[in-house]
Amino acid sequence: MRTGKISKKVRLWGAAGILCVCGLLAALLLYNRSADEVAIIDGQAITGKELSFHMSRLQPAVQNEFLTRYQVTLGKKDWNRDFAGITPLDELRKKALAESLADKAVFLLAQREGLIDSANFSDLSKAMDRENQSRKEAIAKGEVVYGLEQFTLEEYYSHVLSALKTELKKKLSQSANDPLYIEGGDVAKYFQANKAEWRVNATSYQVTRLDIPADPSIQAAVETAIRKRMRTNPGLEALQSQYSGSKLSVENLTAANSANLNSYDAKIMRMLQDLAEGEISDPVETGRGVSVYRLDKIVFDEKKALSEYSNQIKQQMLDEKFKAYMESYQKSLPVKVNQKKVGGEGEL
Repeated sequence: MRTGKISKKVRLWGAAGILCVCGLLAALLLYNRSADEVAIIDGQAITGKELSFHMSRLQPAVQNEFLTRYQVTLGKKDWNRDFAGITPLDELRKKALAESLADKAVFLLAQREGLIDSANFSDLSKAMDRENQSRKEAIAKGEVVYGLEQFTLEEYYSHVLSALKTELKKKLSQSANDPLYIEGGDVAKYFQANKAEWRVNATSYQVTRLDIPADPSIQAAVETAIRKRMRTNPGLEALQSQYSGSKLSVENLTAANSANLNSYDAKIMRMLQDLAEGEISDPVETGRGVSVYRLDKIVFDEKKALSEYSNQIKQQMLDEKFKAYMESYQKSLPVKVNQKKVGGEGEL
């Protein structure tokens, strides 16, 4: 796939035929004056067609919201029903306008930073058509095309928006004077303030394990008997003395590779994470009998955790800084909304 400067300007605008989208939107909401401006942000118009596009994308979320809140499955005639002073259609329009303004702020910032030539929604669909045509011609020539062969407008809009956010984060975090710049010391401070989120790969559990042999036919009975004995807190050594052939062993367990653990080991890790030092786990059936664990010590290697997670921490910080920066940037832009046109015409 040929790219430029995010298309050498992200080739941004392009994703799936305005005719296709019009078919979807007609089923959702009829805007007779689709080219009319329903809002203006920093001099850039948001049209009725653009608002309808966002309404189409957000319709499932609003349906789910009303299903959860009012236990109602919205049919075509329900969008204008009153629910505690609001209608689903008004709620949909409100959310679509908010998302339109937030996304437009991203496009405007990208335009200011030279990543795209235009923040206009119609230019997006035109460039999408050009991109789809380019891919069609490349495929006909037997050339390799990466990603989708053809984009819908919603697919390409999401792709472009995500790409722009990534490029903006990169562009605005290069030097100390950039608004999203993160210093190495900031990562360490963030780690210290949020250590609980980054413990997994650097936490080990030193345990004593008691294995009590038992045939599968009696394992459940042995487990029940152990549970009764544990009510008096006898300790592992006392339990061992009551079962012939039982053995104590010391282990050092870690959840670093928890994604690859089998079901038994994963269960043990979950149990250990709920224990305090010195506590004994519930008995667990194994293929050979029943095992009980005592958590002797929890070891958290902070240096290892910071080393392993520094890149992830930095990315999380960058995401948070970008979100806050975009909220501030959007608030700084002048906005005018034509509430009458936002209300629209027609029904779902």
